[in-house]
This record gives sequence, structure tokens and C-alpha cells, in this order.
Amino acid sequence: MKEIIEENYPHSGLTEQIIKAAFTVHNRIGHSFQEKVYENALVKELQIAGFKVEQQKPLSVNYGGEPIGDFVVDLVVDDVVIVELKAVQSLEKSFEDKLLHYLKVSGLEVGLLINFGRSVEVKRKIFSMHPKSGKSAISVSSEKSVKISGGENVGREYISYCRRRLVNEYLPKIKNCLDQLSEEDIWWRKEETDNSIGNLILHLSCNIRQWIISGIGGAPDARDRPQEFAQKGSISKKELLKKFENTILEADGVLEKFDVSKLLEVRHFQKWQHTCLDAISHVVEHVAQHMGQIIYITKLRIGKDLKFYDL
Repeated sequence: MKEIIEENYPHSGLTEQIIKAAFTVHNRIGHSFQEKVYENALVKELQIAGFKVEQQKPLSVNYGGEPIGDFVVDLVVDDVVIVELKAVQSLEKSFEDKLLHYLKVSGLEVGLLINFGRSVEVKRKIFSMHPKSGKSAISVSSEKSVKISGGENVGREYISYCRRRLVNEYLPKIKNCLDQLSEEDIWWRKEETDNSIGNLILHLSCNIRQWIISGIGGAPDARDRPQEFAQKGSISKKELLKKFENTILEADGVLEKFDVSKLLEVRHFQKWQHTCLDAISHVVEHVAQHMGQIIYITKLRIGKDLKFYDL
């Protein structure tokens, strides 16, 4: 079975809202809960948004025009989208195949497979049904072959990817590091020419503000870059973490509202001209780079593995 990605895929507005609700749930309660917790939370979030949600919905399997049994899906939203939920380390291909099979036998076109792991992972599946004959529902079903579009859908997926990286991966890892360090550790430098974790947090906060919140979002730009590296211990760990978290979330708000048709629009950043695509990519790459340094310094100071991955 193959996943189908269309330039104008069915119920795209609805699926985007479901995905947005899933990120809201994950941002509020985090990871490591059982699937039922996420299911109940997602139901509430979608109902608040005004959608019809049927939970643990039984659907019939037909053969030769007659029902021969039932199966149960986690959610059906507005009678048109099947949502299957997981809370695992990573999605397996069998989960995707199962969702496609549900679409085949149910007659519904669109399904979402959503995993509430350390970050939200989403797979969208689309299955088109030919008009029914006297044969089984499975035998008359066929997959619709379409091309991957390089247009607006790709832009939305790219922005969604960047937001996931910043909010759901990088921010929690950096917070985890700071939680395990003392005030002294935060500002420790092996050599005078080195940057402490405190310096790196300040630097990232100011860089994100300049490139995303100001450069993309249009907020006033006021930055003292040398001071980010000159600072030595006068800011508490709590203040640093609050500053960084607030900056990440403010930048996420800018990206959430960003018009993806403007990705190739040229803007002024620092003393250079870049496209919005370049600027957003720079920030994601920049945070990842310094996150690696923060993780390394943290390991030096506490002398143990941070156990970010359980493979």
C-alpha cells in the first residue's frame, strides 16, 4: 500500500486543524502517557474547536454487499477523517498499513496516524474508492496515484517541521540540561575564551528574536550581540530558562501565523538580505548546533549520560 499525497488533498483544512490540536495536547501534557490519555485529551481539544468527534467508533466490514464484521477505530472526526493514535518511540510501517486497510474497508478517504512520542509524529493517508460493484469492498478499492507537489502544501509541512524541531525537540532537551545543572555549572568556562551555557542561552534567545520575531514577524530589532558573550553569572538559571522558553514560544507563534507563500520573499536580517526560507532554516540549524554544545558541556559537568533516547 502506498501513501497518497495530493496538492489539494481531501479535507485538508480539517486535517490541519486535527494536527494543530494534537500539537496543543502534546505541548500541554508532554510525553510518556498511555494512548488513552492522549485520545481523551485530543477529543476534548477538538470538541472545544467545534468538531464532531466519535471515540472508539465501530465500523463495518462488507463482503459482497453484506456486513460480515466490525472493527473499531480510535476517532472519526466530522464523519470524514479516521484518526488512529499511538504513544510509542517511533511509528512502524505496520501502523500505516493498518490505517490504509481501515480506509479501504470503511469507504472513508482520509486518515491520520498520530504518535505522541517525545515529539508529535504525523502520517497522513488518503485512499480513493471506485464505485462499488457486487464484489467485496476490498476487491473494488484502488489506490490513487498522484505526484508530490512542490507548492503550498510542502511549505506548510516545512514550517510545521521547523516548529516541531524548535518546540518539541530542542526546547525540552535544553531544559533537561539546565534542570540538572547548578548555578555555577551554567556559567562555567574551561577557558576564558570559551562560552558558558549561560552565554549560549542568551545568544540563542537574541538570535531567534532577531531573525524570527523581528525579521519574520516585524517586531522591533534591538540586539547587543557582544554582551551575550560577555555576560558572566549575573543572571539566574531560572531567568535564563524563562527567557529562552518565552522566546521559543513567541517565535513559534510567528511561524504559526506565517504565510507560506512568502517563503521566498527577501527580508533584511542583521546586515544581510535573505529569503524567509533561509532565515527560518538558519535559526533551526543554529539552535541545533548550540544545543549540541550545551549537551556536551552538561555531560562534562554531571559526568553521566542524559538518556535522551531509549533505543
